[in-house]
Amino acid sequence: MSKQPRFYGGDMPPMKYDGWEVVKPLGRGGQSEVFLVRSPDRVAQRENNLSAIRTALDEDRRAILADAIWSYGRPDDPAELGALKVFNVSPEIDLGFSSPPLSPEDQQAIQRLKNEIHVLSQDRPGLPRLLASRLDQRWIVTEYFAGGSLQHQIAIFRGKRIEALRAFRSIVDTVAALHADGLVHRDIKPANVFIRGENELVLGDFGIVFLATEGERVTQLNERVGPR
Repeated sequence: MSKQPRFYGGDMPPMKYDGWEVVKPLGRGGQSEVFLVRSPDRVAQRENNLSAIRTALDEDRRAILADAIWSYGRPDDPAELGALKVFNVSPEIDLGFSSPPLSPEDQQAIQRLKNEIHVLSQDRPGLPRLLASRLDQRWIVTEYFAGGSLQHQIAIFRGKRIEALRAFRSIVDTVAALHADGLVHRDIKPANVFIRGENELVLGDFGIVFLATEGERVTQLNERVGPR
């Protein structure tokens, strides 16, 4: 699936990306959009629930009906969800091999997508877990953080000095490990720091990461990088 997700009313089915079902928008950046998605396993479970509901109604099997309705309608567990990031690159573009030449904006978006996949696929501590990706379709799915980012919970550690120091230490360790391997995030700010559990901060959004081994920076001339 390479088109942008849409949200329909009535009986139109939700958009899916290799089985990941779009639930709702989460946010939008300059070159990508982020959506809450259900995992393929949870989607399959809900589809089985619907089948069980229909069968139970036909056969008047109330216990099965009640269980299936509860399972279908229950809140999704955070482990059953993901964050889908869809990059704003035309599906007609063949990742750098198309003609005419790519615009600077498309080149930038494609490189940022590649950077995200490159870094997150290393499964490093302190970074979001990469759950799925399709470079050819311009999207990735990472773990979903129900607690959101520090931007939306900036006061979460207010009055909790020990907890704040532990959480801060987790992000410092992550950044130190990245720097040791020649990776520079370049955009650390509350909106890109997510909350996992109680005292662990997770660094996300590696679109403009600087890779010392490549020696190129995926930003435009005079583009401002990082928070003010």
